[in-house]
Amino acid sequence: MKKVGFARRIKLEWLDKVVEFYKNEQEVSKIKKGLDDFLISEVKSKENRRKSIDILISSWVDVPEEFKYVRDKAVVLFDKVSEGEKKFIHWFMLISAFPLFSDISTVIGKLLSIQEEFKLDTVRQRIFEIWGERSTVKFSTDKIISSMVEWGVLSKAQKPGIYKKANTIEIKNKELKLLFLEVYLKSNKKSFISYAEIDKLYVIFPFELSFELGDFYDSPVLNVNKMGDNTVIVI
Repeated sequence: MKKVGFARRIKLEWLDKVVEFYKNEQEVSKIKKGLDDFLISEVKSKENRRKSIDILISSWVDVPEEFKYVRDKAVVLFDKVSEGEKKFIHWFMLISAFPLFSDISTVIGKLLSIQEEFKLDTVRQRIFEIWGERSTVKFSTDKIISSMVEWGVLSKAQKPGIYKKANTIEIKNKELKLLFLEVYLKSNKKSFISYAEIDKLYVIFPFELSFELGDFYDSPVLNVNKMGDNTVIVI
């Protein structure tokens, strides 16, 4: 059974703070202590603080081996990019850490590609089809969507339980785009992706980014190749 692991609503400034802590201190126990002190005024419950800290640590500190290179590059770039691009970095780090976050983002992206609004119940049902109808899945789905509202990438419609996309965020930084694509391929266990597909990935529905073949020539990880008549990006 897949681990859900996203049991609290997370604020954007909390994610910013864990990056700040990690730049100055790599020892996990000390970062947790710093986050606990930081959150204590906002999250009164010790157990809820622990759950929130676990999400933050999993996103940026205690990451799987295959994503450490991405994390380290993202940390270096973090203070050099726009606020919207910082949000994009958090997004793909959450994709790498939480398969449920990735699946929910993909479901929402598909819905918003064909309609302007979506029902929370529709997202829940489609996620149940992937993850099973568990109370933890329902709870975490709600927390992830409320986090997206907190981050300004979704907004609530007038009717309860209805959501719509907020303004699209354009991503121009080439290094960030390449890091995201690496995360996407690794987290989905893919060795390649069609070049024609990469501008249309539902999982990053709040963001707009485009690639040129030349973007990949300086990448140490991604390469351009041919498979029959198709141009593909290979990891």
